[in-house]
Amino acid sequence: VLSAETSGAVRLFELAHRLGWEKSRASHQVARMAERGLVEKRRCASDRRGAFVALTQAGRDRLAAAAPSHVAAVRRVFVDRLVPEQLGQLSALSSIVLQAIEEEERDACAGERGTSDKGVGEIGAGEQGPGADAGTGDAGTGEARAALARCS
Repeated sequence: VLSAETSGAVRLFELAHRLGWEKSRASHQVARMAERGLVEKRRCASDRRGAFVALTQAGRDRLAAAAPSHVAAVRRVFVDRLVPEQLGQLSALSSIVLQAIEEEERDACAGERGTSDKGVGEIGAGEQGPGADAGTGDAGTGEARAALARCS
């Protein structure tokens, strides 16, 4: 995610959203990577609570070194085992899933603005909605918070 960022840095909450992680999980991972010199965390001038995350040169070098073997492994264990028809089916199915995710995010934004019958936070106590974290009892609110961060 960071290597594809044209500005060179991304807000921590946005990084968490793009990864589908809770902000706290992303923050802990960024801290571990910063200790190893792979990323740097910078304060956000417009939001004292916020931070930007960027790859360091060491992080870019590590990524460049790992990429060829990663790509080869994905091709070997996944792509090369599928025939062209299966790859086409995978593409079609993936499009359906991605469209559903976009619709969920759009609905979450509409719900937060009060323009939808079904809003964020309507999952009852104990229910495990999409994105639920069984370890924390979080009933899908992490995904909802991440989606709402993109709405504003």
